[in-house]
Amino acid sequence: MYFEDVRVGDPLPTIEKPPVTKVQLVQYAGASGDFNPIHTDDETARRVGLDGVIAHGMLSMGFLGQLLTTWAGPESVRRLKVRFREMVRPGDVLTLHGTVTGARPDGAGGLVTVEVWAENQRGERVTVGEAEVFLPSRTPRGAVAGRFAGRVALVTGAGRGIGAAVARKFALEGAAVVVSDLDREPAEEVAAGITAEGGRALAIACDVTDRAQVEAMVERTLAEFGRLDILVTCAGIIRDNLIHKMTDADWDAVIDTHLKGTFLCCQAAQRHMVPQRYGKIVVLSSTSALGNRGQANYSAAKAGLQGFARTLAIELGPFNINVNAVAPGFVETRMTRAVAERIGVDYEELKRQAAEATPLRRVGQPEDIANVIAFLCSDEASYVTGQTIYVRGGP
Repeated sequence: MYFEDVRVGDPLPTIEKPPVTKVQLVQYAGASGDFNPIHTDDETARRVGLDGVIAHGMLSMGFLGQLLTTWAGPESVRRLKVRFREMVRPGDVLTLHGTVTGARPDGAGGLVTVEVWAENQRGERVTVGEAEVFLPSRTPRGAVAGRFAGRVALVTGAGRGIGAAVARKFALEGAAVVVSDLDREPAEEVAAGITAEGGRALAIACDVTDRAQVEAMVERTLAEFGRLDILVTCAGIIRDNLIHKMTDADWDAVIDTHLKGTFLCCQAAQRHMVPQRYGKIVVLSSTSALGNRGQANYSAAKAGLQGFARTLAIELGPFNINVNAVAPGFVETRMTRAVAERIGVDYEELKRQAAEATPLRRVGQPEDIANVIAFLCSDEASYVTGQTIYVRGGP
């Protein structure tokens, strides 16, 4: 169920429950923590003037919750408020009803208000209530449905964080996506999530520092989807240390992954983009390109990628290939968590400090970066090339 599918006045699918049993009375009374014997013992109930045991209010309230979750999903109900109007007894047959009374956009979807009620076999409304339900948008605000229809995108480092958000963004807007990561398992998880939502995705494990693996990945993309239109290089690692402590291995691993890996991927991709005279390439830089203590290797690599993107834009522009760099600030990912561990700071405290230092007073999310990358890879940005876009919540 999506927010766009809902209209005020729409009825919810009716549910008719089997006759209420004494066992249910006991179960729901126990779930509420109310062990009043009027819910479990006929004799006690009669002593207080009732015909026999009566249901605890939790029973009909639980039934109405079932109505809502059956309609909208198990995690969709934000609020349910009910009023009890008639007693429910064993043998009563309850029919559950609902009607949409309001709908308004909210974030990546919308909040829907629903009037709900349970009616017995005599047509009496025994319980009435009002609920608020969140429904996701079929196309979240900011997305352009079908913007990448017919396109094929290859995203490296797509098993987690920014890369995973980029892969999902392309798939949401119609692209077939190759989800590449050094580790096969997270790549397969992201690809499986895309296909479960009706998209097309292929997971490939690839070490981007290995030319043979990179070229095999691109050839597999062509074999599976027939073309390659978009390349986004998100594969990256950190090996932070102060210059006097940094080892050759620390330096080489970071430079090879970011610079050599991006070089190999772009070289392999452009072989197919040039003949088709179409391509979009985005390389992931960082605000660390401006310098950051303890990251001489990472800063050098990320600064190098900005020059690399400008140079490729000059070389590939005549073939209608756009090349840009995106430089995120503090984004909530596994990598920034590793930074917190390195400097011995609680991650939540590090995020708080980063938010305070950011004019927008929050840290970035992977989706913030994915949205900018999607724009640069769209035909709406056809006259943008050779640029580095800083996405940092401030200037």
